[in-house]
Amino acid sequence: MSQQPRQPKSRASGAMAGRTVFVVLIAVALGLLILYNGFGDGDGGGGSGDGSSAGTSTIPTTIAPSTTTTTVVDMAAVKTVVANASGVAGSAGRMTTALTNCGLTLLPATNADTTGQEATMVYNVPNVATPEQATVIATAVGVSYTGVLPTPSPVKAVGDAGVVVVLGKDKANSTPTCPSATPPATTAPGETTVAPPTSAGG
Repeated sequence: MSQQPRQPKSRASGAMAGRTVFVVLIAVALGLLILYNGFGDGDGGGGSGDGSSAGTSTIPTTIAPSTTTTTVVDMAAVKTVVANASGVAGSAGRMTTALTNCGLTLLPATNADTTGQEATMVYNVPNVATPEQATVIATAVGVSYTGVLPTPSPVKAVGDAGVVVVLGKDKANSTPTCPSATPPATTAPGETTVAPPTSAGG
């Protein structure tokens, strides 16, 4: 009778071959690691001399200094007219006198085309006064700047005024706050400064 092949010997041979492949793979991996470390350090010294991490760079940052912007509003040549739209007798005249006492230039008080109006409106006349100048008057009266004088105008007798105050019931009996005349050098950033008027009359 013929003898059968011995299976255990074949298994032993396969195990030995597997270990051989494993050892070869480890050797290849170690070789690659050595090559990587050898070529990865550009200066050949294994790192920088000052102990800093490789590949770290410092980017200088420049911070621009803050700027101060001051807008000076010249009220010296601006004329204002107050028109009574409140229906309260004498209210436009009293407001005119009070604003004149603040050193502003006022035209004689007049009447608006309407009466019984609730809210006070402050307009600038285009090409005569700027919105900034009208805002100074509006702030003094205690209201917000309304906008450009509309057409048709709510006040017929505007004359050569650059700012038109249509006085409503809300400010008919109020006293205005005089605009500030603080010099520009003492203003905060972005603050609007009112230049002192040169005369109080028309």
